[in-house]
Amino acid sequence: MPGVESEVRFRALLEQELRWSSRTGKPFAVLVFEIRSLGLALHEAVGLIRSRVRATDALGRLGSDGLGALLRQAGEGGASELAEELCEALAAPSGRFPRCVVHTHPPPLFRRGPKRVSGRLAGRSKTA
Repeated sequence: MPGVESEVRFRALLEQELRWSSRTGKPFAVLVFEIRSLGLALHEAVGLIRSRVRATDALGRLGSDGLGALLRQAGEGGASELAEELCEALAAPSGRFPRCVVHTHPPPLFRRGPKRVSGRLAGRSKTA
């Protein structure tokens, strides 16, 4: 699919970004979306995500029903805001929210592990 890296290539980009970030101290973030039950075709989900990320960011497949977005030089705050926005955009057609996890490097000092994104839409709670 044009504009989407294979899982192998995407994982290689993540490893490269981790090495670069470790060397320079510059942050990056990875958004992981599980899109299986959204009722969207993969190309629709890719289009929604691609329209909201920078040209320098990378999209890639993760398994059969996952997409990842590598956000270069992005910290947790901006990545979390973007993840919320993307979850709402992906949910709009079906009303079902994707599972979404935000990973950042370097990790925040006082939190371990990835951050799950959650918010509200039309009065209903969602956990991404």
